[in-house]
Amino acid sequence: EQYFRVMQQNPSKYASSRNFPVERVSWNEAIKFCESLTRVEQERQNIQRGWAFNLPTEAQWEYACKADSSTWFSFGNSVNPKLANYNENKLGKTTEVGSYRANPWGFYDLHGNVWEWCLDLVENPNKKVFDPIGLKTGKKRRRGGAFSHGQVFMRSSDRSSSRGDQERLPDTGFRIALQKNN
Repeated sequence: EQYFRVMQQNPSKYASSRNFPVERVSWNEAIKFCESLTRVEQERQNIQRGWAFNLPTEAQWEYACKADSSTWFSFGNSVNPKLANYNENKLGKTTEVGSYRANPWGFYDLHGNVWEWCLDLVENPNKKVFDPIGLKTGKKRRRGGAFSHGQVFMRSSDRSSSRGDQERLPDTGFRIALQKNN
């Protein structure tokens, strides 16, 4: 619903109500949405100047997903179809946002439903750094797993590659973060 209000179109294949995640949106389109939403909300005086909506960085996405957990998923080391929308559910499509319980910090659907674009890319995920800003070029820019993939792809630390920033995928969407510009 929010994507349609801002962009005046919805490219989603599976959206059957306003509460479904947008999918089939390229990384470039997700960035454009964030820029448009920032303008709209600043004009409405809902956010202050100096703040902007953007995609979360790889590090921000993982931090929000883990929610202080040290397990594979925010809810433990195993998953089942009652905890997330992934290929074991055999639905073959997205579900409404919030159909599964939130993580301990109140975020829904970080595991499964749709892959989510991140702002930056990662080259060496095993390198220990605090709150890194990733690369501008590369292939790994998606997080979270999707309805079309198995549980191993939904781990908090897993990443997925994409072929390019123009690519629209039927199992890929995004979430936004409100951030203060530096």
